[in-house]
Amino acid sequence: MKKPTRSTSRAPKYRQFEDKIRGEELALVTAIRKAEEELRCPSPDDESEDEVGADGERETWAIKTNYYRRRLRIVRESLDRLSSGKFGVCAACEQEISEKRLNAVPTAIYCLECQEALERGLASDQLSA
Repeated sequence: MKKPTRSTSRAPKYRQFEDKIRGEELALVTAIRKAEEELRCPSPDDESEDEVGADGERETWAIKTNYYRRRLRIVRESLDRLSSGKFGVCAACEQEISEKRLNAVPTAIYCLECQEALERGLASDQLSA
């Protein structure tokens, strides 16, 4: 009996990206665990002579943990797009995202043109604020 694949019929075309994304998912889960452990009980090597230093260290780990969690959400959304058959299709214009872009940013949900338009829109919104 043949094993079911994790993705849709487009799986062979996107298998290389799935492997990269799953590797990033594993690395992020590991990093989150490490950061959370550091927040709970800092290592003896990180002992600070004053509370300000210790607070700064905790704040650094909290910032890292939040970043890793946001990135993990993006990675898991990409895996969902793979399994639903939407991976490699721009969420805005529904055109295929170039393989070159996916090689550079495997979790991209927008083609380069739509991503640039989005960033231009955000930049102009920020300038007018």
